Amino acid sequence: MDKYIISLKKNHIQCKKTIDTLNKSGVNNVNIFEAINGNDLIMTLDDIGYKHPYVNVSMATQYNMYNGRTKFRDIPSRGAIGCYLSHVMLWNKLIDNDKEYMLILEDDAIPLDNNLDNKINNLINERNDFDILLLGYRLKDRDIELISKNISKCKYFVLTHSYIISKKGALKLLKHAFPIEMQVDNYMSFYSLFDQDFKIYYSNHMLFKQSNHISSIQQFCITCMISLLKDKHYMRYITPIFIFYLIILILFLYCILKRKQIVKYSKKLVLC
Repeated sequence: MDKYIISLKKNHIQCKKTIDTLNKSGVNNVNIFEAINGNDLIMTLDDIGYKHPYVNVSMATQYNMYNGRTKFRDIPSRGAIGCYLSHVMLWNKLIDNDKEYMLILEDDAIPLDNNLDNKINNLINERNDFDILLLGYRLKDRDIELISKNISKCKYFVLTHSYIISKKGALKLLKHAFPIEMQVDNYMSFYSLFDQDFKIYYSNHMLFKQSNHISSIQQFCITCMISLLKDKHYMRYITPIFIFYLIILILFLYCILKRKQIVKYSKKLVLC
């Protein structure tokens, strides 16, 4: 099984440190895959990226990129396009080689255990009929099915910092990967909603976590936060973050208001 860690060229020094950490945790022979930098893609309203062989962005995505997204699944930036394309290119790489599986990591993946190569291989040997096997994740409570002591099945997840994809899973995802409609983790999840044979498994014992809660390629979206508050399955994740940013926003508005009052009062003193 080939193993890749996705990293922008400018982050390769930090990525090598991550690889050293992976080696100490028992994940060996990890290759660096140079991520596509979305900011380097030619993407304007007149020329929406066709300079790159993989870029094919939907009109809805174009709209969200130029006017702002309203849901977390929406593509907010060129960086998210680059992230999507990087995963797709690795799926293609799996199709073109003779291996059956591929481990895909992002450079913010932090191992949570030791002897991970053996543990990952044991998971594959236990249930090898998966399309996606998540090693680090965030899940909704619903649509979860316990398969064994070590593995469960889910329908919806977010985060793509650590997962194994099978060749048959890559073939399925590549069929409808374009035009780009949403972020890559949402696309993988949504595929399982429309194809009942698409199997997303996850390790009951999480093997990796993501170092940054909000990815560097993401932008904070308060509209998205508000929309997710309607979903009770997200409340336990969203509420603390939402409250934190709400407090910051209130303090910011309060400071602006106080500043205006001080300026207004100063002008009155000058007139007197």
